[in-house]
Amino acid sequence: MRFISNGDFIFPFEYLIYLYIKNHKSKKYYYEYSKKYVLQTFKEFDERFYSAAKAIFDNKHAHSHPQKNKRSGAFCNLVTNKHLPYILLNHTDDIRDLFTMAHELGHGIHDVLSMNQPNLLQHAPLPLCETASIFSEMILADNILKKSDDAEEKKYVLMNLLDNNYASITRQAYFVMFEIYAHENMHKGITIKDLDEMYMKLLTEQFGDMKIPEIFKNEWNYIPHIHEYPFYCYSYAFGNLMVLALYEIYKIEGKNFIDKYVKILSKGGSQNPEEMFLEIGIDISSEKFWQKGFEIIKEEINELKKLK
Repeated sequence: MRFISNGDFIFPFEYLIYLYIKNHKSKKYYYEYSKKYVLQTFKEFDERFYSAAKAIFDNKHAHSHPQKNKRSGAFCNLVTNKHLPYILLNHTDDIRDLFTMAHELGHGIHDVLSMNQPNLLQHAPLPLCETASIFSEMILADNILKKSDDAEEKKYVLMNLLDNNYASITRQAYFVMFEIYAHENMHKGITIKDLDEMYMKLLTEQFGDMKIPEIFKNEWNYIPHIHEYPFYCYSYAFGNLMVLALYEIYKIEGKNFIDKYVKILSKGGSQNPEEMFLEIGIDISSEKFWQKGFEIIKEEINELKKLK
């Protein structure tokens, strides 16, 4: 088996399915710089986004750095419709932390804009939970790609977007395909071997010419969502692709789209998603709408190819 190193970790070559820049030295994105950059990005997009994000910082509702006994990761926590949400970060000055800040502030902005809803209807339903967070990452990525003179930084941004698209859309959709097969056939006497073979078949379909190690036929056994939350993964694929489609519409309509988008966010969980979108002239039952999301992915791939 062949191995490659990024300086800190050794990866088995066959298992490295995510994009990777050899010997990439990322610049430091210090917390105050990241905060200023993200807020300015929101300000250029829409004053309401900027005001909501700034209020979270000004009211000290963001915890920034890792410390002893602090929970890892990052999240946004909604309390009530009378209080600003809280965000937890673990900022270590990496570019990923810059995007995490934009992501969690996106959740916070969503919560602020939906404060007009009753408590039980304020939080967005599962398929719409990432509507503002991923959109905020897209705004940030576009800002960097337009303003940066650093080709390596641009490569990293595009590769990060494409990695997220794979992990959040394609991979999740294939989990659901596997679940559909399993649930439709579990009463027909299928065996563990049958499930292993189907999972491997779906992996082979995903990765084309890539050699898939035999051990990966068992991967489905340790995916907790498959066992504990059946069909939960659809919401990841649905929500992430939906945001890409919305962003493509924004790129076409420009500032005219923003009021419509804010209207969606302000609804929180008070309305059926399909009805909510129809009110702003978007039919999410249309294949054409979803295809717009794939257009964004195609554009990202083409942009990355230009940065050889």
